[in-house]
Amino acid sequence: MTVRSALLNAAVAVHRETWDEHVALRHPEVLPFFDYVVGTIEAPEMIARDARHTERVYFLRRWPDEMGFPATWLHVLVLLPPCAMEGRFLSAWASRRIGGREIIWRASDQN
Repeated sequence: MTVRSALLNAAVAVHRETWDEHVALRHPEVLPFFDYVVGTIEAPEMIARDARHTERVYFLRRWPDEMGFPATWLHVLVLLPPCAMEGRFLSAWASRRIGGREIIWRASDQN
């Protein structure tokens, strides 16, 4: 499946194998929330870049009011080399907070 990130003008390939083999084993709490992963890539609240590995991009979105979601934030990690037109989904997990990442875009700055 390919998900479009209009903000970065890139497509993100989400492979079933990554979902089944990585997310299912390491982050099973987000397994029922595949649609949230897609929604986070399409409409994040923030986008951050890994300080050490700049080709790693984090799409971040809060889902606090959604029934059954295990935490406040959904982190979606994508491998997106600079100037690439397509990225690759690497992982997704839920957490109560974000931090330690360089924010490169914030929805609240667009108002």
